[in-house]
Amino acid sequence: MMDGEEMYHAFLGALTDHVAKLAEDAPRVGALMPLAPFDAETVDDERVRVVGVVHNPGADCLDFIVLKTLDGGELIPTTEGSVWPV
Repeated sequence: MMDGEEMYHAFLGALTDHVAKLAEDAPRVGALMPLAPFDAETVDDERVRVVGVVHNPGADCLDFIVLKTLDGGELIPTTEGSVWPV
């Protein structure tokens, strides 16, 4: 099993390779690596749907791209630093 540091570098390597391929195919596309969507919870016990990973160069970290459902049923995309699969 990978520790946190190994996981970070594995995701960062995969994201870097993915972004390089996107740059060849479509330079206007950002640094998003899509994932097979899965349900998860945030640190605040909020249920979200994880759909990708993005590198945040300002904070030198990886963030999950998630969809949150608001009270009226509206879906909004946002980022979360940590999620736990449910």
